[in-house]
This record gives sequence, structure tokens and C-alpha cells, in this order.
Amino acid sequence: MERRARGVGKGSLEEASSSADGSKTRRTAEARSWSKLSVCAVIVGLLPVVIVGHLAYLAFVAQCPIDPAAKGVSPPPALIGVYSPDNAESLADAKLLFPELWHGAECVTWDRDGVMYTGTLNGEVWKLDPAADEPVLLATTGRKKCNTAAMPTRDCGRPLGIRAMPDKSLLIADGMVGLLKLSLTDGSVTVLVPRDQVIDGKPMLFADDLAIGPDGMVYFSDVSYKYPMEQLYLDILESGTTGRVVRYNPQTGVSTTFADELSFPNGVELSHDRASILVPETSFFRVKRIFLEGARAGQSETLVDTLPGFPDNIQRHPDGGY
Repeated sequence: MERRARGVGKGSLEEASSSADGSKTRRTAEARSWSKLSVCAVIVGLLPVVIVGHLAYLAFVAQCPIDPAAKGVSPPPALIGVYSPDNAESLADAKLLFPELWHGAECVTWDRDGVMYTGTLNGEVWKLDPAADEPVLLATTGRKKCNTAAMPTRDCGRPLGIRAMPDKSLLIADGMVGLLKLSLTDGSVTVLVPRDQVIDGKPMLFADDLAIGPDGMVYFSDVSYKYPMEQLYLDILESGTTGRVVRYNPQTGVSTTFADELSFPNGVELSHDRASILVPETSFFRVKRIFLEGARAGQSETLVDTLPGFPDNIQRHPDGGY
């Protein structure tokens, strides 16, 4: 009996091949579908993170008032010579006066009789007569006495720069209240230039220090017309030039901007030759000289650059320095 050989014809091979290709295509499509699902799942899973991040950006970055200014600062000088820590040995015999009372004494001044005056963090102004054993509280510059452990509020005073005047008064640059006059006769406090007063189109927010010019004009620093004292750290972080020196005329009561575009002007002192004022710029680690008279009145130049730290107040020294 003749046996027929069993084989697979061409048509069967094509059908098998087609079936295999179809299975492969379906598996590929399923894999792609799962891949898309996985990507979608990842996106959906990350969506809350993206939303939270965006909200955080809006809350902490987009609404942040700081507009940082780019600046180049030279490396600090080596702590040798006049900057050597060994010079601090001259303070070894210094006596700390009434630390329980004078927390945060920013500035001191003396009258013609050698009586010393200072202001403290809680808004108080004190007098220390060399002939007396204890200091005398003269006044509180704010509406209330405040906690010395916290930043002052609008109800507090913060006497910073202070100068004794020939008419038995004190002129005070108060960071929370403004430019003040304190009578040594009756203890009354008069606000000469209130905080928030608009001077040349900009609010005076942060009176810091003052000096009396040879013509009797009062030159006081306004640290920033953008940030008040409560936000002083924002001004330092921004390192902008929103500070200025204001000239106050005691005869007319008029205030004008004398020099502007300063970075945290943190002190004012009349030069020994009485031709200029010296102003430390805290954020720029330097001291500016601003001319008072002549063709350069109101113009400035850098007197000392790249100090090893943040300069604060400045006062004349009897040896001709500061």
C-alpha cells in the first residue's frame, strides 16, 4: 500500500508565520500599552509633587520681596596689622557698664560737661553722670517699653544714633519712630521727622544715625526706603542701594535727600576738617566720604574699601582718626 508522505504545504507555512507575527504584534502592542500606562501612572503620581512645588514657588519665591543685586566683593583682608586680633588686648581692662540695664546700647554721646547718654533696645534713653553712681532713665521713645529679647515693633522705640546738642537736648535717630528731639530740661520727646514721611517721593523707613554739619544742618541716614527696621535682614540679603542720607533743616523743618544709592548706610559722622561726612555701608564692607560743600556737595567717594567685617557706627577719635 502506498504511503503518502505528510508534509506542510506553502499555504500552511504562511498561515503559521502570519499567526506568529500576529501574536508578536499583539504582545508588542500590549507592552506599549503597559508602558504608556506606567508613564501615565508616574505622571499622575508626580502630579501632587509638581503642584505642591509650584505652590511653594508662588508662596516663597514669586511673592518674595527681595530683588537681589549682583555685586562683586573683594576677598577680605588678612587679619594682620591694624586688623590683628592681638589689638583686642587693649580692651582687656575695659569695664562693662550696667549690662542689666543697657542691653543693645547702639551709640553713646557726651555733652560739654562729660555726661554720657545712650539708647537701648527696649526704647529707653539713659544718662550717666560721672559724678553719680547709677544711670538715670530720661525717656522712652516709643509708645511703650518693649521686650529686649525681641525685634522692636511699631509701638516700640529703638534709639540708635544719638547726639548731645548745645541747647540741652538730644537728637536721636530712632529706627522705629524717626528723627527725634529729647529735651534734657523736661524729658519731653518731639518727633521732627516721623517714620513713613515721604521725602523726595520715597518714604523714610529706617533712621539709623546722624551728624550735625558745620552750618547746623542735621544729616541722618535712612537705611532703606524699601525695608523698615523690622525687615533689616531682607535689606542685607538683597544688598541693594535703597539707602540714603537725608538733610534736615532745623530752622524750616524741611527734609531733603542729600545723597542716595547707598547700601545700608549704618552710621554718619562729621569729618575732622568738617568738609564731609563719613558713612559706613554695611552691605558693601566699606566707608564712604560724602562732600558737604562746593562743586562736589552730595557726591561721594570710597574712603575705606573691603573691611574684614560689617561696619556699623563711626565716631571721630581725638588722635585724628575714626
